Amino acid sequence: MRPTSTPCSKGRTERVRKAWVGFAAALALLAAPVSAQERAGTRANASGDRLETEIAFTLKANGYAVLANSEWEQRLLYAQPDVRWAITNAPYDTIYGSRSFIEFLLIDGEREILVEAKRQTSSGSVDEKFPFIYHNALLNIEEHGREFVFVMDGEGSREGARAWIMERATQTPGFTVLGPDELAGWLSLPICAGAEETVDATGAPSCTAAAQTAK
Repeated sequence: MRPTSTPCSKGRTERVRKAWVGFAAALALLAAPVSAQERAGTRANASGDRLETEIAFTLKANGYAVLANSEWEQRLLYAQPDVRWAITNAPYDTIYGSRSFIEFLLIDGEREILVEAKRQTSSGSVDEKFPFIYHNALLNIEEHGREFVFVMDGEGSREGARAWIMERATQTPGFTVLGPDELAGWLSLPICAGAEETVDATGAPSCTAAAQTAK
């Protein structure tokens, strides 16, 4: 006598079938080739991480103690005023009214410098973020009295974008655009003490010898 299927057994069969369909779909996704856009995003992230590592090395070589933001929050309990700090992944305010995180916050006595780093070695969308970076810099300069350094590397950004951000640097005291190899020299520049400060083509400060003080 042929067995008769019951509603219960039919339900189990359908669940098993759906499970196998889902499993097969997952395998298909794993086997699918990675898109060019995804590969480009992965390369950009890796390149950005290398740039941050290069900057951290430069900061250490110039006397900064580099530590993570979580460590800095604990270090505040016994802060050392004579130490120059470089806090990684530091929180800062953005034009969207929210708090985000930036590559470095340098603290040298009462002086605070935000450091943003972007590397673009080929055509892409990194340079589309330049206006956002600039207006975030302006916010922190005007409302929090911080300086802002944008470390820009690679030849992939559009010429117009580079010209635009460099012009903003010449027009905005406290906002500086540098290449990675220029950062060490900028860190050793004098500070204008109560005198009129001008900026050069990168936005770096310049003042008369009588008004210079060591950093």
